Amino acid sequence: MIREYDPDGAVAGFVGVLARVVPEPDEGQAYVSDLVVLSAYRRRGIGRALLEGAATRSRCSSRCAESGGAAREGGAMFARIGTWQGSAEELERWIRRSREEVKPDIQKDQGLTAAYWLADREAGKGMIVTLWASAEAMRASEEARLKRQAATTASTGAKVTTERFEIVDSLVM
Repeated sequence: MIREYDPDGAVAGFVGVLARVVPEPDEGQAYVSDLVVLSAYRRRGIGRALLEGAATRSRCSSRCAESGGAAREGGAMFARIGTWQGSAEELERWIRRSREEVKPDIQKDQGLTAAYWLADREAGKGMIVTLWASAEAMRASEEARLKRQAATTASTGAKVTTERFEIVDSLVM
């Protein structure tokens, strides 16, 4: 479990990760079992930081013990975050489309290590967080992403914005 704290030391959120350990560090699997950010701490990037920490921890496995966090040599990971905003009805269409069309298609992208779909139903906001084994893999998937994004905009009526990040470090407790 990875926790995020506020400046006073109170827990602001946590993510639970289930991992299947195998002898080869890059061949295991990890699953997010829980992602919780207390309502008073939302919209501050805490959920994003928790997911990035979980991704880093699950990706670098035994190398984490040696490096104290994100794998340094040859283990850099990258994240692409698509943010979607619309009405409650449009959000339900986005969720349905994500499950039925995007998820099966994105699995074909080489170098994808994980994908998470997040929804804030009250705000009518959705996010997709994709984690990539390398910057090259993330770049190579851009054409497929553009097609999926255009189809999502056409079917839901809302625009998707996209940001890209390098995962540079994590705190695993």
